[in-house]
Order: sequence, then C-alpha cells, then structure tokens
Amino acid sequence: MNNPKVYVLCLLVAFGILFAVLELQPDTSINVETEATVLESTLTQSLDGHRRYLTVETQQAKLYRVSVSITNECTRGDTVKLRGNTSNLETSTSFQFISCK
Repeated sequence: MNNPKVYVLCLLVAFGILFAVLELQPDTSINVETEATVLESTLTQSLDGHRRYLTVETQQAKLYRVSVSITNECTRGDTVKLRGNTSNLETSTSFQFISCK
C-alpha cells in the first residue's frame, strides 16, 4: 500500500461517487411568498457603503432580518412582501425582499 497511485485513484472514485449522488438527487427547493410586518428598519454604515436591514415578523411569529435597498423607506408597522426559498440541503428559509405596502 505504499503506491500513491492507489490512494489518488481511491480519492477520485470517492469524489465521483459523491458528485453522482449530489447530482442525482431531485431538486426539492420550495419557493414561497409571504407577508410580514416591519418591526425595525436599520441603516448601517461601513467602509464599503451603507446597508439597510429590515427586522420583520412573519404571520407564523418568526423573526427574520432582510437586506433591502438603502433607498427603501419602509417604516415600523408596514407590511412587506417576501419571497422565501428552502432547498433540500438547507435547514432554514432565506427570504428576499419584494415590496413594501
């Protein structure tokens, strides 16, 4: 077993099997649209510019922080529309801001 070719071959076969298993899994990503209430709007400043975050509470009473454009002026109590995405490898939902009402 002092032959490095055997180790490299086993490593390549293992990567091939892993790649095949990941590629053959069906895509079970779930896209949902939901509405949430704005609890707080935070504007931060860093060396590379400004960022605005909304802290929102969904109808299921879960809190999320969503990044929005700095020109967005949603205020506390406004209703926002969010698009959520959960894939089969993730355990949590990530939300994207759509609009503010």
